[in-house]
Amino acid sequence: MLHEKIAQSAMRHLAEGCNRIEKCLELTNDKTLWEHPNESLVSIGNLIQHVCGNVSQHILRGIGGEGFVRDRDSEFEKKEMLSRAQLVANVRDVVERACSVIGRMTSDDFERTFTIQGFTTDGVAVVAHVVEHFSYHVGQITYAVKLRENVSTGYYEGKDLNIP
Repeated sequence: MLHEKIAQSAMRHLAEGCNRIEKCLELTNDKTLWEHPNESLVSIGNLIQHVCGNVSQHILRGIGGEGFVRDRDSEFEKKEMLSRAQLVANVRDVVERACSVIGRMTSDDFERTFTIQGFTTDGVAVVAHVVEHFSYHVGQITYAVKLRENVSTGYYEGKDLNIP
């Protein structure tokens, strides 16, 4: 069924993004992890906190009905520096729980109306937004690590991406 394909694709993309975040954290140092390059940019650590807040608000609370109160602004404030291990544990926990919610969604859930952040939309749009938003910030994290550490992430190492 179509809703199952959408759910499987969303879960795969979220898991892939989670793996990429973990890889990036392995490649960066503590200074880079919490560095704010300028006043318009936040740290990698803050971006990770932000994606955790977004997934929690939209999927865990919005669709899954879990109790969660988000303080979005605080996700961007320089805070007590969490360790790499804690950041990885946080994002893995949120993604695993979100995948559980998405994996249980029925066709009706994908068509159901949800109001999140003051926007009224359906389940398909909520899931699509979360995957797009998560992937967008994974790309920012990847770029920041490559730029600051001058390393390759090796995401596609050993794969021939020219195969049709």
